[in-house]
Amino acid sequence: MQHLRRAISLCFLLLIFQLPTLAQTKIGYVNVELIMLRMPEMPAVNSTIQTFENQLAKQLTTKQQYAQQRLEEYQRKLEANEYNTITKKEAENEILRLDQEITKFSQDSQQRIMEKRSQLMDPLTTKLQKAIDEAAAEGGFTFVLNQTINGVSNVLYAPDNANLNLVVMKKLGIQVPDGN
Repeated sequence: MQHLRRAISLCFLLLIFQLPTLAQTKIGYVNVELIMLRMPEMPAVNSTIQTFENQLAKQLTTKQQYAQQRLEEYQRKLEANEYNTITKKEAENEILRLDQEITKFSQDSQQRIMEKRSQLMDPLTTKLQKAIDEAAAEGGFTFVLNQTINGVSNVLYAPDNANLNLVVMKKLGIQVPDGN
């Protein structure tokens, strides 16, 4: 019985000391996707990525056209019986090699696009995080959540004063239309 009283007293004391800490917890939220879209650097970033994608697509098209020409030449010579066993095998190997090169180039292009996007977005993400950190510190927020991820809201309820979107956008110099 004595142990139970001590345990209850200890729990009560811990609860009393934790209440001020719990009362000091302040949670805010931002919509990272919305803010990123409104950052003034985004049009240039998107344009650079689009140009890069177009360059790679053009290179891929050139490779595909060349492979198509080689395939058509192979089919023409095959129908005309212009191949002996060795030259036929060499032509087939070339077509197979070209197809593999196109597949590899396509995969490598996707990786290069992701790397380029990351290279261009990292400074913006760092800048946004700094603005969020400053807004949170100024507002006395203990935690700041991302309101949406992939368009799905994660904040189901929050008071208006927990919304840090306008504060963060102001720190980033983003002009916010009236009514937003």
